[in-house]
Amino acid sequence: MARHRAARRLSPLPGLRGGPAGLVDISSPPPTEGSTVNWLNIFYAVEWAIFAGFAFYMWYRLARDSWEREVEDFEEARAAA
Repeated sequence: MARHRAARRLSPLPGLRGGPAGLVDISSPPPTEGSTVNWLNIFYAVEWAIFAGFAFYMWYRLARDSWEREVEDFEEARAAA
């Protein structure tokens, strides 16, 4: 029982029964919504699309360079034989 009372006394939320002494409730209205579009989310979506395109381009370049190197090695080996 004593533990339960101590837990209520040390409640981290002011305004609740047993909150820390000396704290006062404040009024915090929700922000007004200026636009229904969340530009930050749109920016992140575009950013990920650009990142995916860049990753695909890098994969393509690495695969093409490897293929060209193999073709050159094959042609050199064929010319030497």
